[in-house]
Amino acid sequence: MSNKTYKIITQEIIKKLEQVNVSDLEKPWFNIGLSPYNAISKKTYRGVNYITLGGNSHKSKAYASFKQWSGKECRIKKGERSHLAVFWKIGKYEDQKS
Repeated sequence: MSNKTYKIITQEIIKKLEQVNVSDLEKPWFNIGLSPYNAISKKTYRGVNYITLGGNSHKSKAYASFKQWSGKECRIKKGERSHLAVFWKIGKYEDQKS
C-alpha cells in the first residue's frame, strides 16, 4: 500500500474514534447485523475494510466497485462519493534472488 493509502485509513480510524463517547463501550463502526458486505459476492468485509466501510450513514451496508455495479446494470447517483476499500490477500512469498 502507498503512504497515501495508509494516511487515508489512519485519518478514517481517528475520525471514527473521535465519535466515541468515553463512557460508551460501543465502537461507531460496530453494528450487529449491519456489517458492510459486498453486494455481488455477499461476503462480509474484513480487516481494515470493516472499519473504513462500517459506521457510515448509508441506509444500506452493501458495497461494490463501480465495475461490479455496472456489470449488474445499476446506475450510480450523481454526486455519490466512493469509499476506500483495500484489496488484500494472504499468499506465499518466495524470495527470488537474481
